[in-house]
Amino acid sequence: MNEDPFGKVDAKGLPPRPESSPHYSTVFEAQLAEGVHYPGQRDGIHFAEANKQLYEAMRNDPVFAKRLEQLFPGLERAVKPGARGAFSEDAPKGLTWRHEANRKGVMQLLPLKQHQAAGPVQHVLHPGQKGGMENWGGKR
Repeated sequence: MNEDPFGKVDAKGLPPRPESSPHYSTVFEAQLAEGVHYPGQRDGIHFAEANKQLYEAMRNDPVFAKRLEQLFPGLERAVKPGARGAFSEDAPKGLTWRHEANRKGVMQLLPLKQHQAAGPVQHVLHPGQKGGMENWGGKR
């Protein structure tokens, strides 16, 4: 997962991303259902479905779950359903769900610092200064 060919990784096990880089680290991708989750739904609906898919992926693959927990302690707890069975409408702490601008319905979980970083990465994350929520997502 996110292995650097030179063996360098940061404290979270992710390859370093210099400020001049257009690259970012995707922790997980979820696919929303058109006509169900978008368009016309708010971020919280998108995030809850993405959290559900991540939780299910972690439950179905213990090796994947263990690796993610090593990188992001408490991640499974953050995305598991609450007492009434609902999934959180918030991204896990330190991470964010982003609407992939050029792929309808795709939500990507990435480090919040990378999503907020200045420089060339913003042109990749938000081509033409527009993100996926504006392109295909619906409303805020």
